Amino acid sequence: MIRLELIIGDLKASALFHVIDSRTTYKLLLGRPWIHGNGVVTSTLYQCFKFYHDGVKKVEADSNPFSEVESHSTDAKFYLKTDNSPEAVLVEVPLVNREDNYS
Repeated sequence: MIRLELIIGDLKASALFHVIDSRTTYKLLLGRPWIHGNGVVTSTLYQCFKFYHDGVKKVEADSNPFSEVESHSTDAKFYLKTDNSPEAVLVEVPLVNREDNYS
C-alpha cells in the first residue's frame, strides 16, 4: 500500500492505494470512504464528479483515456476512433409463401 497526496482540480486530499500488477481498464480507484469523506458526488453517466470548495467544482473525465499502446483493453474499443469499422450492408430476403411449403 502507498499513501499519495492527490490534487484534482481545486481538491487536495490524501488517499491510501493498494498497488497491483495487472492490466486493468483504470489507473486508480477511489473508494467510497474517500468519495464520501471529501464530499464528492460522482456521475458515471456524465463521466465527471462534483465537489464543494468555495462553490461547486466539476471535474470532467478524460474523453480519450486510452492510447493506441493501451488498446489491449476491451473497453478501449468504445473510445478509440478507427476508420475500419464495418459498414451496414442491405440484403434483400425473399418472402416465402407458407402455403407452397405444405402442398
